[in-house]
Amino acid sequence: MRRTMRATATGKRPWVVSGGLACVLALLGVYAPATGAATTKPSKPTAGGSVTYVRQTEPRNYDAAKMQVGPIAGISAQALYDQLFYEDDSGNPTPGLATSLKVAQNNTIYTIKLRKGVTFTDGTPFDANAVIAHWTRIKDPAVASPGLSDAQEISSMRAVDAQTVEATLAAPDATWRVPLMTGNLTYVPSPAAVAKFGATYGTSPQTTVGAGPYKLQELVFADHQTYVKNTNYWDAPKPYLDSMTFKVVPDLQTRYNTFVSGGGDLIDNLNPGATNVELNKNYHNISPPVAGGGYGVSLNTTKAPTDDPDVRLALAYAINRDALVQRAAVGTIPATTLYDKTVPWYSNLPIPNNNLKKAQSLIDGYLKRTKTDTVTVDIAASEAAAVIMQSAQQDWSKVKGLTVNVTIESLTQNAARIGRRDYPNGLSGGCGGCGTPRGILRGLNSASSTNIPFLNDPQMDAATQTANETANPEQVKAAMTNAAQRFNATMPVLLFYRLSSAVWTQENIKGVAGMPDAVVVFKTQDLYKTKA
Repeated sequence: MRRTMRATATGKRPWVVSGGLACVLALLGVYAPATGAATTKPSKPTAGGSVTYVRQTEPRNYDAAKMQVGPIAGISAQALYDQLFYEDDSGNPTPGLATSLKVAQNNTIYTIKLRKGVTFTDGTPFDANAVIAHWTRIKDPAVASPGLSDAQEISSMRAVDAQTVEATLAAPDATWRVPLMTGNLTYVPSPAAVAKFGATYGTSPQTTVGAGPYKLQELVFADHQTYVKNTNYWDAPKPYLDSMTFKVVPDLQTRYNTFVSGGGDLIDNLNPGATNVELNKNYHNISPPVAGGGYGVSLNTTKAPTDDPDVRLALAYAINRDALVQRAAVGTIPATTLYDKTVPWYSNLPIPNNNLKKAQSLIDGYLKRTKTDTVTVDIAASEAAAVIMQSAQQDWSKVKGLTVNVTIESLTQNAARIGRRDYPNGLSGGCGGCGTPRGILRGLNSASSTNIPFLNDPQMDAATQTANETANPEQVKAAMTNAAQRFNATMPVLLFYRLSSAVWTQENIKGVAGMPDAVVVFKTQDLYKTKA
């Protein structure tokens, strides 16, 4: 499905989100929350039963190395593979398949203790060799893993014993624990299954093998996935449910009607708007807080005319962000600064916005320098971005000499561009992870494989590297301030609003209080359903 739009001018929270991942997630039109998470009253877990989760879209594959882990694929990855670590409310690792993490030698040596007695669902052992095999595979550029940058930081790794992995990084990185909680590194598949099925691994229930609380029983792309309880899961009596069905319902109204009529137990919605407002009023919103960044458009800094920072800044200044949100993203929070006020490195550096005179001056200067009559910017956007992009075009059309073309694609088509590294001047999504030290490193550092805008700015590189090398709060804040200044000067991403909330539950769904990271949202093994 493709159609073209054309406009012609005449609190206190630590870092938590794995930024390269979150940046990629944002490119899919997905979320972090705009409102506070609702919590459910504690009750005794009930064993048995099943739930239906009505979802807007689905993972493109189930290979732990290749999955774009996040709100779309992350919940599936967690159900199938479990995680090495989870996060507590302070953003620190808590035990999952790993029981402890020790960091030494100036944040270069990470030692991970694994849980004993765990097996994959094919009966093979979950051990240090399995973890090393997975990370080695992610390090291979040919695999095209979203976790490539995280794995490439490893200069060496070894199995100290069957339950101990030691990874030595090439350079100090105080935030490398983040992908151990939220990235591809944390989801470990059976190396025997990966070797057996090769290129087809993760394409069907038979070729997908993890050590998580559930197994994939049925997979019908564009329709549904069914997960059944792993009776040998290490954390018995979890999982509590016998099965989960993730039903794919792309149409918003159909998905909403299915949920409110009782045909779904959980629902996600990747688009802001009145429906989200209604869901927030009447159902439990289980999404966690956001650290910054947001949804908008990533600009290709290597392709004319968006290779010129004046053009990128003109696009930013032409937007009236508050009005844009009111027109097309009701219920969300405008992204007026790069970082949210709740994070310790917040700095009040307003993102360029709502200055049509400045936008026009920048475009006039570009036309004069290049001796051309018009500036044409081509943007590829997902279906989820159609309304917001139409609204943005209203602002861009006010700049004389600027033409903005927007092609609307399916979510799958739009997401595939990320893997191919193939997109025009802009790609809808923005950078959800750019509100955290690791997020901005992964999203905007020139050495990162998830640097979607292809930004190559030495000052940004220095700032993002410094923010991640140290755990000293003052040094982190100073570096993050420098990064925000470079963001505003180079404008690699147009941020419109903080990413919108996405997951709601019926009253009788329990065990789903939002987790600190926006990648997994909730632990599937904790989920249960009361009789009411």
